[in-house]
Amino acid sequence: WTGGEFGLSGIHGPSFFGEPVSEAGLFLMTLLAAVLILIASANIVRSDWGYRLRGLRDARQAAQAVRIDLVRTRLATYLMCSIPPAVAGVLLAYTEKFVNAESFGISLTLLLLTGVVLGGAGTLLGPIIGMIPLIILSFWVGPFSPYNAIFLGLGLLVGTLLFPDGLVPALARRRRPQAGAFENVGTGAITDAVVALDVVRPIADIARRQDAATLVAEGISKRFGGVQALDGVSISLQPGAFVGLVGPNGSGKSTFLNAVSGVF
Repeated sequence: WTGGEFGLSGIHGPSFFGEPVSEAGLFLMTLLAAVLILIASANIVRSDWGYRLRGLRDARQAAQAVRIDLVRTRLATYLMCSIPPAVAGVLLAYTEKFVNAESFGISLTLLLLTGVVLGGAGTLLGPIIGMIPLIILSFWVGPFSPYNAIFLGLGLLVGTLLFPDGLVPALARRRRPQAGAFENVGTGAITDAVVALDVVRPIADIARRQDAATLVAEGISKRFGGVQALDGVSISLQPGAFVGLVGPNGSGKSTFLNAVSGVF
């Protein structure tokens, strides 16, 4: 099916109604595919699926707590993420007229990885912006040059050192107002918080006189494999009381709160 070590050769370009598509038409097809994929990605990021994906990446337990099926989300993500590479592979075959295993070597891997890192992972325009200087560099060095991978590796190293988060986040930070512009606002916010606390204290004193407890937890236990994180923990919270849960790292504070709140 793939032609073995000789690859697939003699690939004919696409045609519409029997008319072959010119090189300019193939370029426009590629550009249109990139724009449509970018628009689709932007819509996915802004939809509820965007929150699902961020939850899957950053807070899996919190995602499970709000009843997100992680297995179905991962499966749908793999299927969605397979569409752009499939379209790119088809267009690459039509453009090059020849495809073999060496078409997807270390140089292409470095090119794609460096483009994402340099532009900014997790941003829509980052990979596109990051690829522009790399494509220019690759043509300058020569796409078939043995030094291509070396220059791309150096580009990845320099880009990571100069722009740890990528070009797009760095430019976005420069466009934001400086922190000094909000110094007075911050002071006012602290003052407002102190005033609000003074108003809350009498209310808390009244609520504390009530006998009924706001929260009662008895005998809470939680085990992670061979680690007993909680062992018969009990607590009773009275209305209006300010309570601190104190303990060293790994003592089970977050585990206890997650157990009481229903995350676990």
